[in-house]
Amino acid sequence: MGKWLVTDTTIAGPNASHMSKTNNLPFRSLEILLLEIAFYIVLWLLDEYIATLLSLILGSIFLLLLLFALVAEWIERSKVPRWYFWFMLVSVLAPLAAAVIYLAIQGGLLWLQP
Repeated sequence: MGKWLVTDTTIAGPNASHMSKTNNLPFRSLEILLLEIAFYIVLWLLDEYIATLLSLILGSIFLLLLLFALVAEWIERSKVPRWYFWFMLVSVLAPLAAAVIYLAIQGGLLWLQP
C-alpha cells in the first residue's frame, strides 16, 4: 500500500501527483478582485444610486461574514480553506475600490447634489 498525501484542501491517493492548494480554484485572488471591480464599475456607470446601495449592502454583508468567520476560526480552528478568507477580503475591498475609482473620475455623487 502506498502512503496517502493529505493537505489542507486535497486528499490524494498513492498514485496521484501533488496538487497545490490554489490549483483547484478557478481564479486567483487578484483575478477575482479585478472581475469584481469591473462588475461594480459597470454598475456605477449604469446607475450610481443603485451602485451606492449595492456597494454598501454587499460590502457590509461580506465584511460581517468575514468577521464572523475569523472569530469562529480564532475560537476553534476549522477546515475552512485559506482561499475563503482571501475571497471574502477581496469581496469587501472591491466595492470600495470601484467607488473610489468612480468618484475620482466623476468628482462626486450626482444623486446627492441638489
